[in-house]
Parts: sequence; C-alpha cells; structure tokens
Amino acid sequence: MAAAKFKIFPLGDTALTVEFGRIISPKLNNYAIELSALLESDPFPGFIESVPAYASTTVFYDIVEVRRAFPEFESAFKAVKNIANTLAGSLDQQQPNSGRAVEI
Repeated sequence: MAAAKFKIFPLGDTALTVEFGRIISPKLNNYAIELSALLESDPFPGFIESVPAYASTTVFYDIVEVRRAFPEFESAFKAVKNIANTLAGSLDQQQPNSGRAVEI
C-alpha cells in the first residue's frame, strides 16, 4: 500500500498547508481529516489547531513555542513541515474513512 501524495507550503508566518490534491474526492478528504485528527490527538509544542478542508489540512502554530521546542531547525516553518511531512507520509491510501455516512 502506497503512502498519500502531498505537497506542503507556508500560509503566512504562522501556518502551513498540506495539500493532497486539487480535486474534491472522498479519498483526499479522508487524508485531510485523518491528518488533522493525528495532529489534534498528539499535538506538538506550539501547535494551535489544524483545519481540514476538502483536499488539504492547514496547521496553525505559535512561532516562538515551535522555535523553543525545535532549535535544531532553522525556522518554525521547517520544524512544523518536518512533523507534517512525517505524519502525512504515514497516511495509507487504503485506510477506510472512519466517519459515518448520513443520507438526507
């Protein structure tokens, strides 16, 4: 089973976005939701919140706390990017969506 494909880019000084694609699909949405759940369940120092969208997750963080906790990185962005890269890279394409379907 292959890992999810994604790209990571900064969103201002205090956030980054992990983009799984540019289309709306249940698979990509599942990646976004799962990444957000992983971050929320085990937050890193300086983590503020994660916001999943259709095919991406944005991660907000406190620059000062991240720099203090991860001095080995040259910037807070690079530290959080490393964390997001590790977590997003561990997402499995075949993992079923743990949510429930509601028919209206």
